[in-house]
Amino acid sequence: MMRDSRGVSDREMHGAGLVSSVRGSTRPILPPEPATAVCRPARFAVRLAFCLAAVSASGMLTGCGDPKRRGPDPDRFVPIEERNLRGNDEIIDSLISDLTSGKPVRAWPAEEYLRRYGKEATPKLRPLLKHRELEVRAAAFRLLDAAGREEIIPDLIDLLMDEDQGLRYEAFLSLKRRTLQTFGYSHLADAETRARVHRRWKEWYEKLRKGAGEGAEEEGGR
Repeated sequence: MMRDSRGVSDREMHGAGLVSSVRGSTRPILPPEPATAVCRPARFAVRLAFCLAAVSASGMLTGCGDPKRRGPDPDRFVPIEERNLRGNDEIIDSLISDLTSGKPVRAWPAEEYLRRYGKEATPKLRPLLKHRELEVRAAAFRLLDAAGREEIIPDLIDLLMDEDQGLRYEAFLSLKRRTLQTFGYSHLADAETRARVHRRWKEWYEKLRKGAGEGAEEEGGR
């Protein structure tokens, strides 16, 4: 067992948390103690500087004591009333930024707020149905489905090909409720089968949109 000049063993230093092992060797975490008691103030200053540097590196002192210098907390949802926004467009854009932040603490309240702007937010929510993150696509679907706009039918048809089977199923139920059609769709079918039914949905909707005839409404199976 190795002991240093003060007679302190490696094991005792490990127990005190003063050294760390790196590939079988030990290195001090704190600077070694000065040899004489005369240097105690200097020793204290070194340790204080070490601690302050560690705290500063962790970001704990950033903007400390001055809320204006601290800046917005990315992990906190800021209520709309506290945001300097003008008009519903800016509010909706700000909420969508929270919704797509990837942070549930911001996304969940944003979704609840966006419900208040349902139909007004529809044009900005529709592109989110193609977002790379499932949580964002699902939130956009819930909001659009609750808004009840028929203009989202083409988006719902495209969701039948989503990679997530749960979202595919919810989109199918919404389509069935709005159109009374099924075309034999199953969210559990393989990609090729779903693609075939997806084409039938799109063709049916295109005929319906163009007013090709009342027969289009009876084409799908119930």
